[in-house]
Amino acid sequence: MGKIVFFFFLVLSLYAKDSSTIFLFDAHTKKPLENFRAVIDNTSVKICNQKVIVDKNHKLDILAIGYKKRSITVSEDMQLYLQPFIVKGLYLSNYGIAHKPLIQNALKIAQSGHINTFVIDIKNENGMMSYHIDNPQVHALGANEGKTIKDIHALIKILKEQNLYLIARISVFKDALLSRKRPNLGIKTKSGKPYLDKQKVPWSDPFSKEVLDYNIAIGVEAAKVGFDEIQFDYVRFPDDADYVTSQASDEKARVKAINTFLQEAREAINKEGAFVSADIFGYVLWNNKDLGIGQKLESILNQVDYLSPMLYPSGFTYGIPGYKNPTQNSYEIIFFSLKEVQRKVPDINPMQIRPWLQAFKDYGFDRREYKGKEVYKQIKATEDFGKMGYMFWNPRNQYDLNLFEYR
Repeated sequence: MGKIVFFFFLVLSLYAKDSSTIFLFDAHTKKPLENFRAVIDNTSVKICNQKVIVDKNHKLDILAIGYKKRSITVSEDMQLYLQPFIVKGLYLSNYGIAHKPLIQNALKIAQSGHINTFVIDIKNENGMMSYHIDNPQVHALGANEGKTIKDIHALIKILKEQNLYLIARISVFKDALLSRKRPNLGIKTKSGKPYLDKQKVPWSDPFSKEVLDYNIAIGVEAAKVGFDEIQFDYVRFPDDADYVTSQASDEKARVKAINTFLQEAREAINKEGAFVSADIFGYVLWNNKDLGIGQKLESILNQVDYLSPMLYPSGFTYGIPGYKNPTQNSYEIIFFSLKEVQRKVPDINPMQIRPWLQAFKDYGFDRREYKGKEVYKQIKATEDFGKMGYMFWNPRNQYDLNLFEYR
């Protein structure tokens, strides 16, 4: 019996020497972290609570919602304290990031302390890449030919030196180039012709495994060059019933297709040490169905690290209950939309919801400018709900230097 006990403790001691236990805490509250992702050697992802056990001399990335990523090489048992981080972002298109006056203006706003994040187009709705991506299908499509960023590594180095958090935006299924060059991967009209949306842009088929893999590969490459987060936009079906896909497009099938893409993308991109987010329509928060586009709040939340509803007041054409004119009630539109998330998902971590806010002139109601007071009301709505952060959208990237000044 004594030999058995001795052997047991010998094995236990050898195991202890070969592995380390890492305990995770919030650097401000000192409380243990729950439900974080531990990425080991860029090959496996574990869902963990409070601690993770890792073999020594292995790389460990910690992805916790609402915190800065931590990367270490494991050598001993230790306690890690993660810094909370709230994104405050501006959108920059593939042209904006390469246009000196626009990027200098955005950097000045960042240096003022109001912004700490840039959301940068990597693949836009035209299907063109912002920088050279070494991928066979990208090459075959000619998607690198419209690149605007000459040296992505140099750009990321400069922006990281400014302490900016970098999000790569990828337009997924609204992809003119892929759909035109590979019509077999595109959505069709009922007559069999290529489908075009209201902007005359074709869409790729969300049911196509080849389309999914193509977009995931682009996201993985963006993570590898140093982006902190990969954000998928147009991760939905067209908001138009007049089209035909390769499979029957009922609600269940649409939701499954979108969730499958995001689930696979998150697994692959998390392994590269980057977060994954998705943009959704604002009205998705208010609707129990998928709006015909495959986006359902409760299920899509489980597939991403961050969810970004587009809460532009101008986009709420019909208002919300009790507030029919959204531009006159910007605060209420945003605050009560966020409360609707909480009503549907009571245990939601507020940090998982990071909305898009409006920094462009109203186009549907009273044509008011969105800066100063109008920006302040939107920010206050997010802070009153849960201080989860936000991103501002202006399609032309024309952000007034006084955008955040309100007295």
